[in-house]
Amino acid sequence: MKIIISLLIISLIFLACNASNSSKSRAIVDIDNIEENEGFLDIPMTIVKQSNQNGYLQNTVRALSKSDTLELMISLKEEIPPGFVNGVPKNLFVQDGIIFESTGTKSNNFLNLLAMKYGLNQSNLQIKNKQIFTCANLTQNPIDYKTGSPKFKIFLEDEADNAELFVNFYFKNATISLSEKDPDYRRSLINLMKK
Repeated sequence: MKIIISLLIISLIFLACNASNSSKSRAIVDIDNIEENEGFLDIPMTIVKQSNQNGYLQNTVRALSKSDTLELMISLKEEIPPGFVNGVPKNLFVQDGIIFESTGTKSNNFLNLLAMKYGLNQSNLQIKNKQIFTCANLTQNPIDYKTGSPKFKIFLEDEADNAELFVNFYFKNATISLSEKDPDYRRSLINLMKK
């Protein structure tokens, strides 16, 4: 009987250790020291939460800057086929492929920091509640939504302006990077993302 009780206690301790290890949160990216690389600025953010909703993989992403927490929800449509097959564009454009959603003040913090990093004299910006983008599917293989690294280019536009931005997913490392296509889009990008 003592052996059974001892084995149960050891099993419970092992399960508790594994549970605490699996619930450890990933280190949130600090983007204060991120600088341009060859004239381009890439903003990585850590995926802190994922869920499947209405045919999309929703990713809540965060980054830190000084004392601010920056946050955004970036959703990727599920079951997207490869954009290129044998080097030939097949499923290149994905209608409503990526969605940006505000989570409130932390998303406004993100937009204000992005404007500052872009060297724009804009402050007190508020991000749009939700933006749905057609995207160019730059993947060569079926998307692995757990460990894959799919890459997309989104198109932002209204009657007066347009911009493009790369949205690169690194599911294995739990990060999503917002990467510039062209620094000339900076002002337009901020204008198109703000309310």
